[in-house]
Amino acid sequence: SNNLKGTLEFTERGWFGRNQPGSDVITGRIESQGEIVSEISGSWLSHLAFDGKTHWELETCRPNDLIREEDCLPSDCRYREDLQSLKQGNLDKAAEMKLALEVKQRGDKKLRLAKKK
Repeated sequence: SNNLKGTLEFTERGWFGRNQPGSDVITGRIESQGEIVSEISGSWLSHLAFDGKTHWELETCRPNDLIREEDCLPSDCRYREDLQSLKQGNLDKAAEMKLALEVKQRGDKKLRLAKKK
């Protein structure tokens, strides 16, 4: 073990607190044997920084390109056709494919339940 401990806090906005930080604000720290070795700040909607240095920004982050592995299962969710259509911006096709998948899953569930009886 490296004896490191990380703590993150997600700030919640109050009902009447306009001056309070938004609910997307993240603060935290990394500790080693009770001593703070790094401060964490940011927003899960925009950026993440350690000790004031930004290590991740939504605007500059590129999603991982789809890399098909040779021996992965066909059921691997990374290759779902509805998600691929969504990534390509084809919302109508994505919704249609997701609905078809859900109908198939409900049918499978009915078969499993019927077999148990």
